[in-house]
Amino acid sequence: MFHGIDRSVIEHESFKEDSVRELIIAPMIAKLGYGAVGSNRAARSAALKNPFIRVGTREHPVTIIPDYMLYADNRPVFVLDAKAPNQSTIDPKHVQQTYSYAFHPEVKVAEFGLCNGLELTIFDMDSFEPVFSLPFEEFESRWGDIEKYLTPRYLL
Repeated sequence: MFHGIDRSVIEHESFKEDSVRELIIAPMIAKLGYGAVGSNRAARSAALKNPFIRVGTREHPVTIIPDYMLYADNRPVFVLDAKAPNQSTIDPKHVQQTYSYAFHPEVKVAEFGLCNGLELTIFDMDSFEPVFSLPFEEFESRWGDIEKYLTPRYLL
């Protein structure tokens, strides 16, 4: 599925977040059954307006943009955020960022995840401890575990 990509390729300084999106996450979500359109889809960079930002009585529009919103039966079921390989999927600031997308009133999903190409980490909204974490080297050999967490059927 990842066409000759190994850890040394991902760890190379030229492999950035956009490479993670294109070469790791995009093939993964396609194989999980999400398309670009339809009831089970992956929406990329969907803008969400934050309704809670105010300073005094003045409202300051803030837009947040999750990398991937996964939909099953036309409703949001999972937020997946891409990170560069040199950024940890358990760094509290990255987890909190993705949590803010998943908690957003337009989204309200039960789980969210981060992928930096080297690791896929999934969190439940009730805990900042990962419920699932998998290194890249095991993505293909443990594909069934990824399916258990991320297919539309599971997320519904």
